[in-house]
Amino acid sequence: MSAFSTVFLSVFVGALPFLLIAVLTSGFIEVFLSRETLAKILPKHPLAAVVAVPLLGFVLPLCECGVIPVAGRLVRKGVPLSVALAFMLSNPILNPFPLLSTRTAFSFFPAMVPWRMAAAYAVAVTIGLIVMLMARLDPGTFAVRQYTGGGLWGILENNPQASAAGFGERLLDALAHASLEFFNVGRFFILGSLAAAAVQVFVPQEALLQLAEHHLAAVAGMMGFAFVVSICSEADAFVAAGFLGTFPPGALLAFLVFGPMVDIKNTMMMLAAFPKAVVLRLVILIAALTLLAGMAANHWM
Repeated sequence: MSAFSTVFLSVFVGALPFLLIAVLTSGFIEVFLSRETLAKILPKHPLAAVVAVPLLGFVLPLCECGVIPVAGRLVRKGVPLSVALAFMLSNPILNPFPLLSTRTAFSFFPAMVPWRMAAAYAVAVTIGLIVMLMARLDPGTFAVRQYTGGGLWGILENNPQASAAGFGERLLDALAHASLEFFNVGRFFILGSLAAAAVQVFVPQEALLQLAEHHLAAVAGMMGFAFVVSICSEADAFVAAGFLGTFPPGALLAFLVFGPMVDIKNTMMMLAAFPKAVVLRLVILIAALTLLAGMAANHWM
């Protein structure tokens, strides 16, 4: 049991500062940056916007829980779905906090950082381009429902007086957003850390090594693990680093790319913001592209 506690605390303590900074930043962006402003800074041409929008994460970092309703609103404000999806999928990875945490967690394997950036960018842009082409063939398929959050999130999201509030009130709103997002993602972070510690301590090393010997199975297995544990992108690198040396690097890369794009919590949020058909197609595309990226990394990394 002492080994389990040690592994859990090493993951939890190492990632917690990145998670706190990220949710605070996300809260301030949510309150102080309007969707209209965000829409104005995007390139007008859809193709240019799809290619450029993943880079916005470096100046507008959002957690995957915060970026989904933002993407839904962008579509309702006239931003093409292809652009909104490219933004939604890339932002939780292509922003300073997860990349810094990845560099910290993989200090003995720094190549993981550029590979994670390249894979996330490639997956997001490819899906954006595919959706752009599909939307021209059947525009009616991509209608977007109105996102309706519950609890404090819903109150803040649907507060018509938020934009007219004074600085002090908006500051409190930003802190409220940050605290709500912290508790929303924090529970998954704790459960994910517990699951990772349990796998590393209680699952026989021989079983892990047998899975790791088959690269395709290893990549798919780590993608499934990412979906279930639902760890936020600011902390997932510390979980993945625990499997370095056991699983091939492509499997760890797939974990770091697939999880922030598709896991239990953000799939449920996507179903609240987008039609089921869109979400299903999106998940299939992300899974296929991530699998290819993981296998490529196994060969080249």
